[in-house]
Order: sequence, then C-alpha cells, then structure tokens
Amino acid sequence: MSIDGMIKKYRKLNNLTQKELGARIGVSDKTISSWENNRTAPDLEMLALLHETLDIPPNECIPITTGGTQQMKHKVSMNSFFLILFLFIVFFSFFLINFQYKNEWLDRFNPILKSQTGYTTLPLGNIDGSTEFWVVNDAFGHGTWLTFSVGETTDEKKYAIVKHKGLYVKEARLISWDSIPTDIKDLIHLNYDESMKRMNGEPNHH
Repeated sequence: MSIDGMIKKYRKLNNLTQKELGARIGVSDKTISSWENNRTAPDLEMLALLHETLDIPPNECIPITTGGTQQMKHKVSMNSFFLILFLFIVFFSFFLINFQYKNEWLDRFNPILKSQTGYTTLPLGNIDGSTEFWVVNDAFGHGTWLTFSVGETTDEKKYAIVKHKGLYVKEARLISWDSIPTDIKDLIHLNYDESMKRMNGEPNHH
C-alpha cells in the first residue's frame, strides 16, 4: 500500500479526523491532507511518529517515498558539504599559520599576516636584492631577514625603511639616521659590519 493510502486507512481505523491526527503529531490538518493526497511526503521522523500514533503494526511499515528519500539525501548532502567546508577552513588556517615567513609568494597573499614597517643598516654600495638584511620591526627587537633593492647607498643615507608582509617586501627606500624612530635606533647599528650577517640556521623571523 502506498504511503498516502496507509495514513488514510489507519487514521480512519483510529476514528481520527485529519485535524485530530495533525494535533497529535504537531502538524496542521492541511499537512495531513497533503500526505493523504500524495502531494507531499512525511520525513523519517514523522513516519516514526505516525507509526506510534496510529498503532500501525510492524509488519505494515509505511513505505518511504522518493520524496522522503530525496529529503534525506538533501540533508545528508548539506551536512557533508558543511563538514567538508569546516575541514577545509581548519586545514587552510593550519597551512597558513605553519608556512608564515617561509615563502615570499605565500606571505604576500596570507590574510593572517599583517603588514609591518621595519628599519635596517646597510653597507656602502649598491643594494640590488642579492643580500639579506636583518630588518627590525619593533622596539622589542623582533625582526625579519629580508632581501630588497634600494640602489646606491651614501654616507648620509645608508639606512632603509622597509614595508613588508612576512617575507614579501612591498616597498623599501633609503633614509637618514635621523629618520629612524628613537626606540629603534637602540636596536640597529650606526654602521654596517660583517657581524650583522645572518648566522647558519637562524630562522627567517624571530
């Protein structure tokens, strides 16, 4: 027997009107009418409630219609989608956090990283981006090893202000000693020397 016929049969056997049955299971009489006329179908939760309310024998299970199956598939699909989306966000966030300061291209587009402005001392000569320099980012001494190009330095302008996001340098230009903030001056050298070169194994940022 079809689902619409089964509901109608056992509703009448229990001497219930559509309104009375609807009141017992928490739906309107229009919903009951819609089920009995095969316009819509109850979901699995409602099917179980109908079995209990109408005392339908276990050997006469209400068949699950295509509509009910489709509803189930839709719910499962939506749950799967949100689970996959959640796992993707977690994985992507983990990836971005663990690969900070390791790749210039990734840092450029990493939404977690913030842009910073740092300062450094440079040797006399042409700074063409082939050498790393320690750029101090704040008064606590945190900094980053960066490569950038600013052209020829002079005795008056042998310091650089560097705007960067992780290892990605947005802008770098030469400045004088007087242009450096006082709290940063205490952390950088007045003149460049060999001791300022990067040590083996030193991380890109610390």
